Amino acid sequence: DNPTNKVDIKLTGLASQINKVSKTDISAYVDLNEISKAGEYTIEVKIHGLPDGVTVSDISSKYLLVKLGNYITADSKFDIEYTGKLLNSNVLLSLDYEDTNITYSGSDNLIYNVASINGYIDITNRSETFTESIKLHAYDHEGNKLDYIDITPASIDVTAIIGIYKAVNI
Repeated sequence: DNPTNKVDIKLTGLASQINKVSKTDISAYVDLNEISKAGEYTIEVKIHGLPDGVTVSDISSKYLLVKLGNYITADSKFDIEYTGKLLNSNVLLSLDYEDTNITYSGSDNLIYNVASINGYIDITNRSETFTESIKLHAYDHEGNKLDYIDITPASIDVTAIIGIYKAVNI
């Protein structure tokens, strides 16, 4: 329920070994293998990828409070909306896509906050019909994007049908 993406660490070792270390070599993780039910757990943060002779001398979060919810799945409709403005006198005639149900899943504490599933297609400076794969996202009642929700399918092919607006005398 509370994903953390970053842990700051200080390393100790020979300069020749420390200079070999890069951010992409090291990862911090918590092992959840022994946890089988929802609840709050304090779990030790482990560091992986350190070369021999290099040790962690300081870590910003030695332990992490992990809140685990029950994994649930729900079905939903979704909406595709557009952003931006077309070139000149072009008009958006329609957004065409397969109208199908999607499923979304994750921790029950996060899933209960989902108010809608939306995708946004950018029509900025377009003048011709085009098709684009649009990623779907979950949003709460206030319109905030919710992370850590798995949506299937994750994206939808959307065709923006664009025409020209012309005023004529009758």
